Parts: sequence; C-alpha cells; structure tokens
Amino acid sequence: MENNESFHLSSHKYPDIPPIEVTSPGVVNLLTKLNVNKSTGPDGISPYILKETAHQLSPLLTCLFNRSLASGEVPTDWHLANIFV
Repeated sequence: MENNESFHLSSHKYPDIPPIEVTSPGVVNLLTKLNVNKSTGPDGISPYILKETAHQLSPLLTCLFNRSLASGEVPTDWHLANIFV
C-alpha cells in the first residue's frame, strides 16, 4: 500500500538552545569565587587580581562574552591553555 501523506523531517536532531545572556552580576559572582591560590592562566593574570577587580572588570567581560555568544566566535587567545600533569 502506498502512502501519499507527506511528512516533515526536522533538519535538527535536537531542539534549539534558548539564547544565553551573560550578566554583569553573574560575572562578578563567578570572579569573586575564584581560588586565589591557583596559578595564572595563559593570559598571565593572577586569580587574585581578577577577584579583587571583579566589579571593575565585569562590564567589559560581560560585553566580551555576550558578543562572542552572539557571533558564535571565540577569540583565538581563548583556545590557549596551560596543562599541568
């Protein structure tokens, strides 16, 4: 028996993720929880400095994170990592 009904196959296997928005209070919250006893990352910035300047840095970092999310691109420097075994 032939079925003449058409059906739509979704081109997406998974549902879309709702938009993500990074907020300045959220960035401050995370920065103030940094462990100051950890070593610096590839950027050479101490977690102590990030924690102590959280309120001053949060507007700039929030803008940077939201632009990255909106464009779907990550700055090349964010691909770097220091790995210690």
